[in-house]
Amino acid sequence: MGGTPCSRPERTPPVEYLGSHNPFPDETAVEVLRGDGSTWEQAVIVERVGVDEWTVEYEDGEKAWRDHHELRPTAAN
Repeated sequence: MGGTPCSRPERTPPVEYLGSHNPFPDETAVEVLRGDGSTWEQAVIVERVGVDEWTVEYEDGEKAWRDHHELRPTAAN
């Protein structure tokens, strides 16, 4: 499985790092870990709703909240 683009200095807590960085701007195409955790699905970032939480919209129109562990850029990014 691939990682996320949330590379941060080794000792910086994730929430502190994400407070000043947004690795997933609105309207970014992403892949989202979904279901049983074995597959990645295409989605688009709708908005950032918290320090470590984004609303995504899947291709079928369903929306969900996801954190950085469940998101990664698409191969096209």
